[in-house]
Amino acid sequence: HALAMDPAGHQFRREYLSGRTLLVDSNVLIPLLPDRATFADDLNKLLKMAREAGMPLATTHGFIEEVLMHGLWAARLVEQNGEASVQVLEAARGEGYKRNAFLDGYVRYSVDVETLRFSNYLRQCVGGRDFNRDGIREYLAAEYGVNCLEFDEIGEQKQMAFVDRDETEAFIRREADERRL
Repeated sequence: HALAMDPAGHQFRREYLSGRTLLVDSNVLIPLLPDRATFADDLNKLLKMAREAGMPLATTHGFIEEVLMHGLWAARLVEQNGEASVQVLEAARGEGYKRNAFLDGYVRYSVDVETLRFSNYLRQCVGGRDFNRDGIREYLAAEYGVNCLEFDEIGEQKQMAFVDRDETEAFIRREADERRL
């Protein structure tokens, strides 16, 4: 929003963001996918704004793997302790465990909508697909326009990334100098 309010922000968006691809990593994907998770709506809005600005969205197989591992860890905890266990609630809240976005979403979904088996909830998180690499990848592409890049595609863009970084840094320095920041 800040870039839209400042005239220099318009220039920055026009000159430096157009034609760029936004790499969506697991720090965004993990809290994005779980239905009803704490930050899912905010992240969905953020990705929508990027798409509306014309920025292609991409991720990697490695980031998808991290999402899968996060969901499977939650599934193992549920299997070991039960869906209504104290351990599941603690992991959903980040008490005694690192907070798990899938368990957070599951608890919220169970309260707000209906109680599902956790395996069915995971399927719901990927639009009814199997909760596996392909299901996550397909859902990200269909629902959010986030496409999975192959490593050779990233390698081809590597040199351009350094040029983009240098141009962006020069623009920021020029703007800071003009504004005496």
